[in-house]
Amino acid sequence: MDHLQIEHLATEQLGSNRNKSPVDDTEPSLNEMLSYIDSFSVYNAATEGTYNREKQRSTQIAELPRQKKQPRKRPESAHRRKQKADAARCCYVKKRTELLTLRGDVKKLERYLAELTRRFHCFPRKHTTLKRDSTSWCNQARVERQLRQQAENQNLQLKTILARQSQFAESTCYRMQNVAAMATNTSIPANEAAIPARQW
Repeated sequence: MDHLQIEHLATEQLGSNRNKSPVDDTEPSLNEMLSYIDSFSVYNAATEGTYNREKQRSTQIAELPRQKKQPRKRPESAHRRKQKADAARCCYVKKRTELLTLRGDVKKLERYLAELTRRFHCFPRKHTTLKRDSTSWCNQARVERQLRQQAENQNLQLKTILARQSQFAESTCYRMQNVAAMATNTSIPANEAAIPARQW
């Protein structure tokens, strides 16, 4: 029962009570007051249930993901559209220039690659000759190194033999000098003894 219906019922009951005599007013007025109080309790229960339902509904609505409002697009002016068109045209011209430059570079690189391929096909004979020459040069260098090592070893051996011979010659000369000195020392006293004998 709504609040308006309860107020309307109360006003009707009060109007009917005014038409009755004051003697009959005591008991019916108590009954009316009790029914009026009961109607308020019913109204309170109804309003409480309605309030709970509204609260639950508002909670569910609050829990729903909030959708962002998309801003309204303002209509572009003619000057703005012209600026965008000019910028797009400049960007297109720039990209086209870069593309043409890249195509020219690609053609140059293709020509250079073709030239290198042609030279590579002519290179194997020269490469084989150079490889053969380098191999022979390495072999020759290896042989010369071995011969040099052998010569150095022979030279070292000859130096050792020469040192030994020089030592032997020095020792021989020293001994000969000693023998000669001893011979001269022994011959001098014999001559001195022979001279007086001749005088006598």
